Amino acid sequence: MGTTIEAVSTSRPRKRLTGTGAIKLADDAAKACLERAGCAAADIDLLINAGVYRDNNIGEPAVASLIQEDIGANPDPPLRGGHGTFSFDVRNGACGVLTGMHVLDGFLNSGAIKLGLVVTADADPSLGTHWDFPFGLVGGAGRLSRSHADFPFAPVGGAVLLSHTADADKGFRRFAFSTFPEFMHLLEGKVHWREGALPRALTDRVPGLEAGTNELQVVEREGYAERCAECAAGSTWAFLEAAGLAPLDIDLLIPSPTPFGFPDLYAQAVGIPADRVARVDESFGRVHTAGPVAAMEGVMRTGHFNDARNVLFVTVGSGITVGLALYHP
Repeated sequence: MGTTIEAVSTSRPRKRLTGTGAIKLADDAAKACLERAGCAAADIDLLINAGVYRDNNIGEPAVASLIQEDIGANPDPPLRGGHGTFSFDVRNGACGVLTGMHVLDGFLNSGAIKLGLVVTADADPSLGTHWDFPFGLVGGAGRLSRSHADFPFAPVGGAVLLSHTADADKGFRRFAFSTFPEFMHLLEGKVHWREGALPRALTDRVPGLEAGTNELQVVEREGYAERCAECAAGSTWAFLEAAGLAPLDIDLLIPSPTPFGFPDLYAQAVGIPADRVARVDESFGRVHTAGPVAAMEGVMRTGHFNDARNVLFVTVGSGITVGLALYHP
């Protein structure tokens, strides 16, 4: 018995000039994923959101609950004996999607749920703002957020639908996560308050809005990609040994596309041929948390995913955090 991937989908802004917020991107990816699988939103038992960079850096309520309501996944509490949907956020950076799948794997294998959905999206926090949103923003109610200079990641959403299978030869076989805090300084993101005037149109529309912004700054220092590859390679050798596999037994590698250069550095360090690496189409740009979803969608479209015997997922993020998973299609 195991957890299988029913469908995956990605989303991108439809209006390139004005941009799209993370919540809308996650909504679109979730709806497309459900449509691809032929499932209704009401069938979802558990929804997990793994996005990092959110509309106006919203901290509360959980963004997963907003997405749940938007897609119609039983937004109201169920009647006694009825079917409901539970939702929450996980925050593990670029490893968030894999973390979400790991959590769902536990629920599915225990029999607690039958269908789970992981959604994610990242976008410039200053885009997609809902001015009628009734809750306070990070840093206090009535504060506006924006990114520092150019936001470093492309606005992309992703969704993965998981279910349980009775076939013992299919699905996820194992997960592993490790952290290397000695390198945590190589990638840092922070939000700080910057005083400044706001347009009259905003202050008139949102009473009590403070004059200034919560400003997001992301700093990636030299050597981050190389350290990520080293940490991930060390974790992988132990992971594969525990599974009784060698690097050449991996038919398909689905890695984090960021940091830049990581997939090739990692594959070379571990000894996995470059032609077995799933790539994110260049048209996506620099994808963050939805990267593994975009890579998976591409190889599913070509048939390489289902043709593989052993699929290895590897994700890396700040920390440095490494996530690994072995999957049998």
